[in-house]
Amino acid sequence: MKKHALLLLICVLCIVKNSTAQTNISPANTLNTFDQSNDGTVTGVIIIDTDELIFVTPNPAQNYILFNINTDGKKLIITNSSGIVVKSLSSFTQVVDVSDLANGTYYFTVIDATNNQKHGSFIIQR
Repeated sequence: MKKHALLLLICVLCIVKNSTAQTNISPANTLNTFDQSNDGTVTGVIIIDTDELIFVTPNPAQNYILFNINTDGKKLIITNSSGIVVKSLSSFTQVVDVSDLANGTYYFTVIDATNNQKHGSFIIQR
């Protein structure tokens, strides 16, 4: 699944950039995207550590979401678009039941044992 999510990210980055954008993946699990102007000058570089990205699938979701990360020792907080906590789990598995959530956009925070936080969002649509 990680490869599928990474390919999706590559496609999104290529669409966002203009037609001269180039993307490659290095052996160290980093995604490097750079853009060149018409004269060949590099105008920007994005380096993303793909081991640090959190993907949720399916998105939009109906009854469950699946995280692409090892969830051992991590906490999960889900808030609605108003910032109200609708689900808080002190431990969770990669598959999280969201069947109790209404249609809408939700934001999640994953907190590891050293209080590092990763954020993302997903949509519930039934």
